Amino acid sequence: MSCGLTLAGCGFTGGSSEAASSGGPESPAVAADFLKFAGCMRSHGVPNFPDPSGRGIQITAGSGVDPASPAFQLAMSQCKKLLPGGGPSGRPPAPSASETRAALAWAHCIRKHGVPNFPDPSTSANVGLSFRGLVFPVGPGFNPDSPAFKQAQAACGIGPSGPG
Repeated sequence: MSCGLTLAGCGFTGGSSEAASSGGPESPAVAADFLKFAGCMRSHGVPNFPDPSGRGIQITAGSGVDPASPAFQLAMSQCKKLLPGGGPSGRPPAPSASETRAALAWAHCIRKHGVPNFPDPSTSANVGLSFRGLVFPVGPGFNPDSPAFKQAQAACGIGPSGPG
């Protein structure tokens, strides 16, 4: 299994909480919230923003959606309040020290196994591969289906392993 640039699902989340209180991205309440969020993004200048699937919202290379664009950033500022658990700040709960250590170790492993520019996790990035509040700001050129990333995942695991 691999993930694209995501806003929820596939073991990764980004820009929102893990929606633990209302279930995962597959739950009807969370799915409805993500559908509203996707519609908001489209109405605020990101016409190709995808609808959610059972794995959350997937933004993949070649989709015509650029998370670094001013239009995306403006739409995100207007719509993030609609994300499940987004609340006023739109930030997920802070990761534990052990989750942070696990995420750093995972990023190091990914780099060591063939993806030399893979970033360390951040708690301030809004979009990218993320796990339990830590976002790996990979950027729009990142290809989660590349042979190098798939090989690195095979060696390092799908995502950071930590408690919970």
